[in-house]
This record gives sequence, C-alpha cells and structure tokens, in this order.
Amino acid sequence: PKERPHAVAGIIIPDEFGGSMKADDFFESVREAAAELERIERRIDSMRSNLSGGGSGVASTGGQRGDAHGMGKVDAAVDYEARMRPLLEQDRRILDRACRVLYGDGNGGGVARGIGNRYAEAVWHRALDAKTWKEVAAACDASTATVRRWYDVSMDYIDAVGFDGAIAGEEV
Repeated sequence: PKERPHAVAGIIIPDEFGGSMKADDFFESVREAAAELERIERRIDSMRSNLSGGGSGVASTGGQRGDAHGMGKVDAAVDYEARMRPLLEQDRRILDRACRVLYGDGNGGGVARGIGNRYAEAVWHRALDAKTWKEVAAACDASTATVRRWYDVSMDYIDAVGFDGAIAGEEV
C-alpha cells in the first residue's frame, strides 16, 4: 500500500524521490516535520509525566464529579497518542528519507560521500535537528556564512544529481 503524501507548510513530500521537487523545498519540509515530531513527542511526554507524578497517588473525591480516579486524563493521553501515531510515523519516515539522502543506504553514500561530510552535517543540523543558523554554526564549528554556504552547495548538489543520485553518493 502506498503511503499518503505528507504536507507540511503547503509542501507535499512525494512517496518516492524524484519529480520536480527541489532539494531546498524538500529539506524545508523535513525541518518542519522534525519540529512537528519534537513538539508532539514533548506533549506526549508531558501528558505521561502528569499522569505519573500528579499527586499523592490516592484518588481524591474532594468535590470533583465524574472523574474520581483521574481516568479522564489517562483517556485523553491515550487518545492523543493514538491520534498522533500515524503523523509521528510519517514524520519519522520523512526524517529517515532525509538521512538516506545525506548519508546513503548504509554502505556510505549520500551527500557525505558525494561532496563531503561537512556539507551533510550542515544540512542535518539545520533540517533534521531544526536548529537556527547560529546553532548550526556552533555545531559545525564554523561561521554562520560558511554553514549557509555548505547548506546551499548541498542543495545544488542534490538538485544536480537527483535524490537517488544523492543517496548513492554520486560525484558531479
């Protein structure tokens, strides 16, 4: 069964790489998916911690009606997690695709082999880790202008060789 395309910020991630999607559009969508994934996971973690750490452990009926044992919070957390599961899985697949473009399919490859690891790292920190340019520069131990240039060169490389070519680590 074919997965449904994922829309983030109005951009559709295709089921397979190719077509006319530009690398910078794809990685901007990856960045949005990474931020969305983190936001949802934080909310789920928060809901879980509220369930486990909220109170004395003894059910209180102190004037509350209808939810003497706190099951409403449990139900809400379970329902939210179930509703978000398909989106979380889809976001993870998008991030996995992006990792394949940057680092290949396990035998080396990707942008890292095609033009160099520093280029892949700049894209990884910006898109998959959803960092600001200043944070990318710190993570890559380079200036903001340099990491932006590495990112742009990576996008040009992917556009030149295509997504499949990038995964294979083709040279230009």
